[in-house]
Amino acid sequence: MLTIKKLGLKWDDAAASTEEALDFPGLHGYVCANLSSPTPWDDLRVTTEAWGETPPEDMVEIAKSLATRLDERLSAGDTPWIPAPLEAPTEDFHPLQEWAVGYLERVFADDGAWFEGHDDSVAQALVPLMVLSGLFEEEQDMAELMADIPNVNRMAKDVPDLVVDLYGLIHLGDAD
Repeated sequence: MLTIKKLGLKWDDAAASTEEALDFPGLHGYVCANLSSPTPWDDLRVTTEAWGETPPEDMVEIAKSLATRLDERLSAGDTPWIPAPLEAPTEDFHPLQEWAVGYLERVFADDGAWFEGHDDSVAQALVPLMVLSGLFEEEQDMAELMADIPNVNRMAKDVPDLVVDLYGLIHLGDAD
């Protein structure tokens, strides 16, 4: 299992804690989405969107190291490590909720490219992440889905496979 420690990097909460900055699970989700994105990786875009300002160099190194390792797994069709318990978020700022927010932040930053030619498939695949993120809890349909805890737990357990499916859908043209 890949962890921040195994990357040989140290996550600096203080350096990463600007108001706009993603936490580590959020950054991980953002990087996973960025690798799946139809838009190529761009260091400046990643760091600006993930930190909202010029990040410390070691934070940029963490993003690049994560991207390298995750891309190896995704391009091989292997599921990525998710730095969060794969269970229904039960409190605010749950690591899986933060991960899903990071993933969706990247998707919505370039949603036209994500949905081009794959509208229904991408939309359907993103529903579990939308539920897990809690960003849409005010919408009736999402609130109903979020209230079904066994279903939300199933969605949470499926996140690694969902990441591989979205990567395949965007880059290979199907989710199988």
